[in-house]
Amino acid sequence: MENTIQVGASIIVDEDAYRETPPERTDIVLYRDPRPGAAADTLFVKRIIGLGGEVLEIRDSKVMIDGVALAEPYLKPGSQMPIYGPELIPPGHFFVMGDNRKLSLDSRRVGPIPDALILGKVVQISNP
Repeated sequence: MENTIQVGASIIVDEDAYRETPPERTDIVLYRDPRPGAAADTLFVKRIIGLGGEVLEIRDSKVMIDGVALAEPYLKPGSQMPIYGPELIPPGHFFVMGDNRKLSLDSRRVGPIPDALILGKVVQISNP
């Protein structure tokens, strides 16, 4: 998530944020590692980019949701991304990506994240 969250940063996570309302696009979330056999205490912090039922693809270093380019002001200007998709995000899942797109272990590699693995919403970031 660099540059949004720098190495050594502290975050505060609201574990109750999604009890009554679902996660939304651009929320930064804490979630459990979705890979089979992953340790239960392996956690990731990423930004929600796509929602269940949407088709996501990356073309010309732009994320497209249902064919429309997503505005991403939180990315560094000139951020490059390889072509990806199109992929239909299953209902009850979220497509997450790090803001440091080149080095991010995110849904492009591990697939969409099931809602049940999301632990909460990042509500405060204190960078060093």
